[in-house]
Amino acid sequence: MLVLPLTYCASTYAWVNSGGYVGAELGVANQITSFNSGTFGVNSGDANLDASRSGFLARANLGYQFNSYSALELGNQYAWGGNYQYPGNSQNGSAQIGSNTVDFSYLLSLPITQSNFSVFARFGLAYQWVNSTGYNASGMDGGAFTDVIGSGIKYRIGKYMSIRAEWIADGLWQPVGLSANNQQAGNLSSQNFLIGINYYY
Repeated sequence: MLVLPLTYCASTYAWVNSGGYVGAELGVANQITSFNSGTFGVNSGDANLDASRSGFLARANLGYQFNSYSALELGNQYAWGGNYQYPGNSQNGSAQIGSNTVDFSYLLSLPITQSNFSVFARFGLAYQWVNSTGYNASGMDGGAFTDVIGSGIKYRIGKYMSIRAEWIADGLWQPVGLSANNQQAGNLSSQNFLIGINYYY
């Protein structure tokens, strides 16, 4: 009695066992910036020291699927962040902050029985460059290694294609430091929400 279900499952997931893939994703990056009160000469209790802005995000990936449960992935994403008003009075100015991130992740997947869906978790490391275009003040920049975690759901369309929706957090535990005028200006982390398509070869 078990032969038919096992045969069905084997044929259903035969195409996800192994192989390389490439993909592209689009989404929104919710940047969270914590400013250093000393750099901007404001009170440490100033409500403007913590700011959150959203911007457009694009990501490309290259990976290898070892089996139905494990994959390694290299990704490169660029986020166009929102406009930040520096803490304090208007003389401190503002900046448009963007980031470029290269990440390397392990993906742990769990196929949903008798369907082409699977859920997955992401764990990895990234290097993130942060740059800004400022006016009325010097811009902020930075670059550092940071942590990457995430989760999502994937649907396999056929032998060569899949679509997925996911959440990726950069710098949740180790935000990237920002500097301005050779001073520690604050730090940046981001929560990214993406949807994309992968091609398997």
